[in-house]
Amino acid sequence: MDAHDLDLLRALSRAPRAPADALGAEVGLSGNAVKARLAKLREDGALQGVVALPRPARLGLREGLLVFEGVHDAPEREDELLRGLPEVPGVRFADVGPDAIHLHVLFASDADWERIERAAISFVGKPPTHRAQAPAQDAAPLSPADARVADALLADARRPLNDIADAAHLSTKTARRRLDAMLARGDLRLEPVLSPAEAKGLAVGLFVVETSAPSFLPPDAVTLGEGGLVTLLLARPTPRALHAEAKALRATPGVSRVFPLVGTRRHAEGWLRDALARPARGVPPEPIAPAAPRVRG
Repeated sequence: MDAHDLDLLRALSRAPRAPADALGAEVGLSGNAVKARLAKLREDGALQGVVALPRPARLGLREGLLVFEGVHDAPEREDELLRGLPEVPGVRFADVGPDAIHLHVLFASDADWERIERAAISFVGKPPTHRAQAPAQDAAPLSPADARVADALLADARRPLNDIADAAHLSTKTARRRLDAMLARGDLRLEPVLSPAEAKGLAVGLFVVETSAPSFLPPDAVTLGEGGLVTLLLARPTPRALHAEAKALRATPGVSRVFPLVGTRRHAEGWLRDALARPARGVPPEPIAPAAPRVRG
């Protein structure tokens, strides 16, 4: 990974659905060069894709972290843990490092939280050493049509608009309007899935920061997330410099904890798709009208 790749990942984080030409204009590359670099990052495993996450409150969910430190056999069990943990309903992603496991979870109630924790303990073999929960938020549920658009984006947020419209049973114009509105309202978050362990050439770190003062952010950080839990993508010339950055973050007023996310990050969307498919609370169902025919040139 070089400086152009890092600039491209930052641009992709800010505009996940931007076409290659637009990304290239921002980072000083041609559209074809952007496509080639994104394909290489995917092939190498540093970029595992771009995914969509509906705002948890719109699904009646809250965000949280479970951190298991001192798991000394984690490297030997990495494949087993990364297969099993994302299958636990509520686990959004799992990161397995040399001596710790980090789980980012979504849950609806205290009973859900306890169930997720018990299931995770059964895989890991010990209780978590740290727990963090974002505050609960009240929000109206997504409409059925918006939920279908979100569902179409879960696994691939750069999916072509025509495909999204077909999957959501909407016209292209309506699908674009609903998607733009959800993004503008913050009801849908799009973000790259990165594997820092696969990033070669620069020390790239992914951190989840629990903070009450988001103004602490370094000027070159990419922020993925919202609320009290903030995910940062940072790059420094050496691992030592990256370690010093994390140490400085921990000493910043308003920062409660800094969790390094290392290893391969996997995204599990099956249970989230089930949540989207449930009837919206108090929202009458919308009839599914066939999409208007499109003229293909």
